[in-house]
Amino acid sequence: MLYADLIRISVIFLAWAKSGRLEAVSRAEALLKNMEESPSVSPDLLSYSGVISCVSKSKRNKDIKKAEDVLQRVSKMDGVQPDNIIFNQVLNIYSKRGIKGSADQCEKLVQRMEQLTAQGNNEKVAPDIRTYNILLTAYANEKGATEAEKILQRIEKHKSIHPNAVSYTTCMDMYAKIGDAHNSLRILSLMEKSFQSGNVQAKPTRRAYISALNSLANSGRGDAGARAEALVQTMERMAKSNPELKPDTTVYNVLINCHKNSAARAEKVLYRMGKRDVVSYSSVINIHSKVGGIKAAKRAQALLDEMQNEDVLPNAYTFNR
Repeated sequence: MLYADLIRISVIFLAWAKSGRLEAVSRAEALLKNMEESPSVSPDLLSYSGVISCVSKSKRNKDIKKAEDVLQRVSKMDGVQPDNIIFNQVLNIYSKRGIKGSADQCEKLVQRMEQLTAQGNNEKVAPDIRTYNILLTAYANEKGATEAEKILQRIEKHKSIHPNAVSYTTCMDMYAKIGDAHNSLRILSLMEKSFQSGNVQAKPTRRAYISALNSLANSGRGDAGARAEALVQTMERMAKSNPELKPDTTVYNVLINCHKNSAARAEKVLYRMGKRDVVSYSSVINIHSKVGGIKAAKRAQALLDEMQNEDVLPNAYTFNR
């Protein structure tokens, strides 16, 4: 079969994947089966990947198993060898769903990749950092932060793969979600130490610091505001040599939320930041509303008037806090 023909068929798989139609998976499967049974048409790895893409777009959990079935068919097809990209596709489907058993299914797939690599017949199937990050996410989504961190520890001990910023931030996000600032900040420290030890892929990002700030905002700790201020000051200092860490509006908005017990400190952040948006003003207005009293109410109204003068339009978030 001509290469151009395979490209055209791959475009058809892609079209079905993007269609969002309920029959996309079954139509893609039918096309693949016809190719497998045809004496003149041989599917390539991209063909199988196209069917898996259709499954990834499906919202029906019953379609998930079909992705793994397609992966099995690749392994049995003469002239076609699976690689880590197609394995990662299937892993990602399980990982994102977060349904019961997803993490275990991902674990089995990763073990299979490791076994195939150990056999020495197909180096392209070796797990990469994306593989382990998807596995980490699967554990995070289904089993929580503590179990996810165990996967991070596995990556740290790996002989040839090192954790990257995504690895650390994924764990931090899970701790932030439950307001566990202690462990979130601990993971940030591990990330910084890994980078300082020569792992350039673990370079701390603004996104990682935002996750740490969120953990403080959700923690309910009495020192959340002070700890968050210190963190943002660190970012401001580091930004002189690394502009990527310069605090942006999102950073200062989270910092405001870390001062939810002090309207005065929250306002200081509001006027210290550069660009203020509806979230910035609404968060401070919300803090005043929780303080209560005439003085707080007048200040909240003044902030509402100010944001409108600054052409920052209030929304439902402003009035329903």
